[in-house]
Amino acid sequence: MLEAEYKSSRKNLDPELARRCDETLARARSGLGDARTMAAQDVNARMRVLDGYAGYLRSLRSVVQQSQEANP
Repeated sequence: MLEAEYKSSRKNLDPELARRCDETLARARSGLGDARTMAAQDVNARMRVLDGYAGYLRSLRSVVQQSQEANP
């Protein structure tokens, strides 16, 4: 749901803000992907995946809030 909100509001963002938001989400996705790769049979690594997913959701929530503030 947050991804859909960001996608629909992104086109109305200032290009620089959109770029920063995209970079934030790309870093979060990359970290999540790295954690998933390491998590095969490792319980601690699976916890890192959950932490990575939580970080991604926090980043996504932040960029959605920024986009809403930029487009009242």
